[in-house]
Amino acid sequence: SYPESDRSPAIEAYEAAHTDDPRTVSFRYLGQVLGTFLAVERGGVFYLIDQHAAHERILFDEIRARRGRAQELLVPYRIETDSTEADRMLAARKEALTQAGFTIEDEGSGLWQVTAVPAAWVGTQKDLEEDILDPAVNPETLADHLWATAACRAACKDGDVLDSETARGIVERAFALPEPVCPHGRPVWVTLTREELFARIKRT
Repeated sequence: SYPESDRSPAIEAYEAAHTDDPRTVSFRYLGQVLGTFLAVERGGVFYLIDQHAAHERILFDEIRARRGRAQELLVPYRIETDSTEADRMLAARKEALTQAGFTIEDEGSGLWQVTAVPAAWVGTQKDLEEDILDPAVNPETLADHLWATAACRAACKDGDVLDSETARGIVERAFALPEPVCPHGRPVWVTLTREELFARIKRT
């Protein structure tokens, strides 16, 4: 779990309102709001769930859970570097890439070949090339970065119209998350209690 200093008000409100198993509490889905949020009533609390952030975290956890399963590429990705510095960086990241489920080999002369990717990973050769050659990414967090960017690409986006069944599925799985935060640390939802709402409209 996250340290106290990193805990958002949304997480604290969630934990204060629900001390039981979150997967056993029913909810009432109210609809999609502003093309971005899923409105839900649950346990006397109103939730606005960020559909992209929730779906992104769900997919991220799935990819991470299946990291031991790889799929061979019918046509290997060919990544060409433009400097010896880039080659050294990839060489230093090879172990982390292998642990993340990628099979990458140095063919020499600035050419690298990726022959396998994690089974649940989503992306193109260009996506992978940009991710693994990003100098700003710490090698120690490279795997999480790769899974997070893959989840972000595959998740529903702001403005996507979701049918009721799909939306309910995201809501249900969002409430089952161990921590309601996206892979980048943003809260999956914001909450508003009946008392808070009454106070805002100056009703007693």
